[in-house]
Amino acid sequence: MENTNENRVPQEEVKTIDNAVSTTGKTDIAKNKKMFLYGLSAFVAVVIIFIGIFGFVRVRAGATDGFTYYSAKFMHLPLMSVDGQKIAYVDYLDDMEAIKTMKNYEKESNAGVVSDLTEEQMSDQVVWRLANNAMVSQIAKKFDVKVEKKDIEDLKTQVLQQFKSEEELENELIKRYGWNLKLYETKVIRPFVLQSKVSEKIQTDKDAINTVLSQADEVLEKIKNGASFEEMAQLYGSDGTKDSGGDLGWFGKGEMVAQFENAVFALKKGQLSETLVETEFGYHIVKVTDTKTERVKDESGKWVNEQKVRASHILFRFPIFEQYMDDYLKKVQIKFYSKIHNPFKNDAEAPLANQ
Repeated sequence: MENTNENRVPQEEVKTIDNAVSTTGKTDIAKNKKMFLYGLSAFVAVVIIFIGIFGFVRVRAGATDGFTYYSAKFMHLPLMSVDGQKIAYVDYLDDMEAIKTMKNYEKESNAGVVSDLTEEQMSDQVVWRLANNAMVSQIAKKFDVKVEKKDIEDLKTQVLQQFKSEEELENELIKRYGWNLKLYETKVIRPFVLQSKVSEKIQTDKDAINTVLSQADEVLEKIKNGASFEEMAQLYGSDGTKDSGGDLGWFGKGEMVAQFENAVFALKKGQLSETLVETEFGYHIVKVTDTKTERVKDESGKWVNEQKVRASHILFRFPIFEQYMDDYLKKVQIKFYSKIHNPFKNDAEAPLANQ
């Protein structure tokens, strides 16, 4: 019998080879698995990047579909910025959906002002509202105006008084705007309260009122020193009479506010008031250009003599929210990131501050 010991592999070496083969096999599987995962991750990354780019392009194009909405929401894409404060594209889409819901609601009820708006006009309304809210929030920070929880609750209570229950109110909001009460509070009540508080702050700002008073005093002195009343009215007047040199036409007693009436009827023909006249509207420079007496019937039907005057004035209006916002708009920088109609190109007719 042949001796086979020479051809036999020692048991220890067999185990070593088996272990090596086993280890090599596991290593290859691990490598393949890792490569697969890398490849899958790269594929997913490419898909995400592609979807992101497509969504980004859709937002920039001003699209309004669901894919664009969620792309804008996921990537926090803006519609526009007002002095660096960005307004989210999803806020624009949410408000567009709400105004369309309101349009349909008004069509069904045959009433309202939204039902006849075009798509572009609805977009303009939404953009103006969002921009207005952004500017109001900026002004509120300037004046340190804040909305308290009580402010919100007080207004909600006023709104609820028109309905039998909170449930009825919420159902009505859903029909009108597609918003529940909580969303309505965020979208409408809070901005309205903030704007009201900012408006009150502007109208009672002592520095602004003193600035108006100082300007009115300066112009009055110019007129006393020979400046044309009509020219000063055209330059400084802040109401519709400025274009006619401040002429108010003929009027009798009881037609003007008391402070103004008392000052005017105390003057003679051609006389300028030596002092400013303060009313609820602001400070007035007043001049009586003519006087006359007319025969008229009183309330009992009896003929009486009525004194009438023709006067002119230059109104230096107290600070008001609308004017403040118009002036503020001229200073801010507005930048659009989406291709939608820009209503600020024709800001003379834009409904700023109309909530």
